[in-house]
Amino acid sequence: MYKRMLTGLLLTLIAVPVFAATPPSAFEKIDANKDGVISRSEATAAGMSDKDFAQADVNHDKKLSPEEYRVFTEPKG
Repeated sequence: MYKRMLTGLLLTLIAVPVFAATPPSAFEKIDANKDGVISRSEATAAGMSDKDFAQADVNHDKKLSPEEYRVFTEPKG
């Protein structure tokens, strides 16, 4: 029983640094102020055109949620 508990604990300790070392996503890099959304100014700074921003902003709240960004940037077709 202790052997299983110790094995589980060791695996957990090994896995934590792996997840912590995950590089930031493109969304996280663009979201300069880390508020969880991409503003028009953040998008512009990242090279996104006003036309693309308007197309990606499906709910017209003047910011891109992670979901809106994902849908806009995923390969089409």
